[in-house]
Amino acid sequence: MASNLKICIQNIQTNLYKWFEFPESEQTIRKSLGISDHDEYLIVDWDDFNSIINEYTSIRSLNRFSEKLQEIPDNYSSLINDWVIHYNSIDNFIEEFDINNWTVAEVSRDEDFGAYLIEELSAIKIPDNIQPYFDYEVYGRDARLELNCVISDQYYAWQ
Repeated sequence: MASNLKICIQNIQTNLYKWFEFPESEQTIRKSLGISDHDEYLIVDWDDFNSIINEYTSIRSLNRFSEKLQEIPDNYSSLINDWVIHYNSIDNFIEEFDINNWTVAEVSRDEDFGAYLIEELSAIKIPDNIQPYFDYEVYGRDARLELNCVISDQYYAWQ
């Protein structure tokens, strides 16, 4: 699992709050906080995923998101926020994301990405006499932009 989803939920009526690690059933959360069927709760704090979780994200969405996170290898956890942003919302991410549809290269710079595409994936064939003059950085930058890569400090990912 790439990341644990930890959310702090508050009973609006009593101001009682508690941290939960997802997935967690809504029934367990309501019982733990003394929230009746007619009372409301609010998500008041969360670890990570600041750009995609807000006070009104549903417990159902959080559970489905947590389950989707468990499909992602630990070493790709630095890509998760950007992947969700790529899909524009937590719900789109849940519905559309499939790790098998992504190619991930362990590179951290455009130059390394360009070299990876050429040497590992044989994206283009460069004659031996031209290789010393080839600009891998420019090729990698152009490929990153064209492929709409999701990047982190150590990975470039694209579909």
